Amino acid sequence: MPNLRKVGSFFENLGHRLAAFRRKRGLTQEQLSELAGLDRSYISQLERGLTNPSLDVLLRIAQALELDICAFLCGEEESYEDFRGQNG
Repeated sequence: MPNLRKVGSFFENLGHRLAAFRRKRGLTQEQLSELAGLDRSYISQLERGLTNPSLDVLLRIAQALELDICAFLCGEEESYEDFRGQNG
């Protein structure tokens, strides 16, 4: 049985990383939501760890921030362009 506390902590940490990457890019939640095609309130919920994003949502946000999706999952920043260059 999965440890629900660890799962909740994972999504909370993911939200903190999302907020940090967004701020580092100088974007507001509204600007990121427009780039990713999502609602601003949904971005806010993600950043606070209140909702669990789908893989599609993570990909859309990663592309909007020009990051590899691993940046959210692993916590290591790698630009989307760096990732594309390595993987054709």
